[in-house]
Amino acid sequence: MLRGEFDITPDLMATAEARFNHKETNSTFEPGALKVETDATHSRGEGTYTRRMVEFGNRESNTESRSYGVTVGLDGYVSDYSWDAYASYSEQKVETDNPAIFASIGDAVKNDEIDLLARLSPETVEKYKGKSTKNARTKLYSVNSSLGGDLIELPAGMSSFSVYGEWNRTDYLETIDENTKNGRFEGLGGSSGGGDRDQIGLGVEALVPIIENLEMTLAGRYDHYFDDSSTGGAFTPKVSLAYRPTDTLLLRGSYGLGFRAPDLKRLFGDETKAFGSGFDPVLCKNAGGNGPQDSDSIPECDTQNFDVTSGPNKELEEEESTNINLGLVWEPVEDLGLTLDWYRIKMENVVTAPSYQDVINEPSKYAGAEVKRNSDGEIDNVIYGPVNQASELRSGIDLSVSYSYDTQNYGTFSPKLSVTKIIDAEYRENDGEPLIDETDFLPEYTATLNLGWVMGDYSVNVFGKYRDSMCTGYANRYYFDTCQDAKDAGQQTKVSSMTTWNLTATYAFNEQGKVTLGAINMFDKQPPADPLSDTSPFYADDYDSPLGRQLYVEAEYNF
Repeated sequence: MLRGEFDITPDLMATAEARFNHKETNSTFEPGALKVETDATHSRGEGTYTRRMVEFGNRESNTESRSYGVTVGLDGYVSDYSWDAYASYSEQKVETDNPAIFASIGDAVKNDEIDLLARLSPETVEKYKGKSTKNARTKLYSVNSSLGGDLIELPAGMSSFSVYGEWNRTDYLETIDENTKNGRFEGLGGSSGGGDRDQIGLGVEALVPIIENLEMTLAGRYDHYFDDSSTGGAFTPKVSLAYRPTDTLLLRGSYGLGFRAPDLKRLFGDETKAFGSGFDPVLCKNAGGNGPQDSDSIPECDTQNFDVTSGPNKELEEEESTNINLGLVWEPVEDLGLTLDWYRIKMENVVTAPSYQDVINEPSKYAGAEVKRNSDGEIDNVIYGPVNQASELRSGIDLSVSYSYDTQNYGTFSPKLSVTKIIDAEYRENDGEPLIDETDFLPEYTATLNLGWVMGDYSVNVFGKYRDSMCTGYANRYYFDTCQDAKDAGQQTKVSSMTTWNLTATYAFNEQGKVTLGAINMFDKQPPADPLSDTSPFYADDYDSPLGRQLYVEAEYNF
């Protein structure tokens, strides 16, 4: 990133910024699996043959992403008012390729052209190997401007205001090769798609002193989206109060409404075809089983494999939210600060992007969803897409304590502890259904501890993050409806707590430049095991990053 500022006049400054990012990710997995069903006319008889296609090598996923952008703007003053105007353009490109196997190899097995119980020849591998590719691009054009300053003198003090406006245009395009698009590769799917959207936003904000030490902020914003969807416009107001009864104590509170439009891929992407695996409650029940706990004795209760087709939905509407916050800031002594906040966020008309397991469990919940089965009752294809129908409620308490201590000979120490407690975590699938309490499936407490130290040109920060234990998400309307149901079935459900530590060390070699060395998860802590996960690598993948220790170097120079 490069950023520059230039003073044109004492009241006018120009700013320019350029950004570029390049990232490559290469992942390797075990060889792909092939499952083929043969009839009685096959030379080896009727049956189901499944094995890893080791002759084709490991599966790979190679992704290269590039993003860049430029921003130019002016900041100035007119009389007693400040103003700014900015324009920017950014673009991101992502290219992905995966070695693949043509699905027609299954027909060759059925026709006795290939024997899965023998090693495949190099000629066979060459005939059926391919490559799946995907290219995605997003462009964003943006213009925004604001004007603010003092408004009028009130008995309790001077009021102030700010008005602003913005225009954004997003252009999205995703393309995929024809073989992947048409489902010709084994276990791979995807889609092309594209669309564009224009959005305008207009807002106003005013700071109004009510009485001495009590001030109110009123804000309102209107957004409107122009695209080929059901998304329209909405006005979102906000009001907040700040009261300072003493020099060391600040009481604050706010109430506001929120608005979020669906993303372009969910609106305009094509259908995506993929290969899935999961538990089939209908097949298991018809075979006399009660759940995945019977998989050892009843194969129909074990993990099943099937095709998955997910698509867009141009009828999606905007999501809405209500936000309430009450809190205080207290500095009982110099350099010791404490903040305490209670928050409550309610979201309605939420876009539900169900997993295919959700759809299998109860397809009638999701408009347009369908579970297709073949003649023997096994799932052939799960078809679904995103819908507006859910509501969520989150509330909790945030507590933060910070202290700064300056020594004469050993630098300045600045520890900070932050703790969050979840009070409510409720979810309603759609209207008419009961609320679902999800607090069991989230860490009740999360905490961070930052130990900072600065001395001259050197600084060090040790950052610890703690997440409380929780119930496995596979018991949240997946394999079981509730955590207690899983326990009653004799299953282990606890995902253990986890603590990770990061480290950064910075050296400022002069007033303009510095270099930083860092370690993320420096003790290489692995996420805790998920007792109900039946697929590798069996950890709680929604709990923390599985990457382990990461080392990096960062340099910055100002001139």
